[in-house]
Amino acid sequence: MFNFFKEEIKHLRCQELDGKIQLWFYDETGISLNPTSIYAWLPKDSACQLPAQRGNILTIAGFIQVDNTLQAYSCQGSMSSELFIEYVEDFLKHYPPNKKTIVILDNASFHKSATVKIKMSLWKEQNLYFQFLPPYCSELNLIEILWHHLKHLWIKIEHYKTADTIKNAVDEILSQVKHKYTINFN
Repeated sequence: MFNFFKEEIKHLRCQELDGKIQLWFYDETGISLNPTSIYAWLPKDSACQLPAQRGNILTIAGFIQVDNTLQAYSCQGSMSSELFIEYVEDFLKHYPPNKKTIVILDNASFHKSATVKIKMSLWKEQNLYFQFLPPYCSELNLIEILWHHLKHLWIKIEHYKTADTIKNAVDEILSQVKHKYTINFN
């Protein structure tokens, strides 16, 4: 299935280049006050400490295209079907499909809830379609590269001081994707 979907995404990207469709990649990720950096360069015999903190998970969700166009959202706490629907509705306001628009996403349970399935039939009428990746194939979703860059390259250790400093840093970075922060998806 992995190879099949890899080829399918390649085919969809070619269709997008030919102007036949619009292609987006959607996903969510969480950021907590526990830094993902496992090491840092420090002067000899010096130490750097951040207290481990639980909770205060910042959930980030987003739609991205290969040209780095990003529509991002954040909330405190966990993701839900209701939030997913809210984000898709907002996305449609910002990027109303003028041709067939396909969103690649994973199989999170809230992506397939009964309320979301009802909305998906309505979204199809607006030219918005969802292509679900098979389980354990998240690396086929290009937005995963954005999350990796965000967590491991762009957020700095000093951003982990408080929930506000990490949220402000994430919001600033996401607002500058395509301008200051870019990814080459080719």
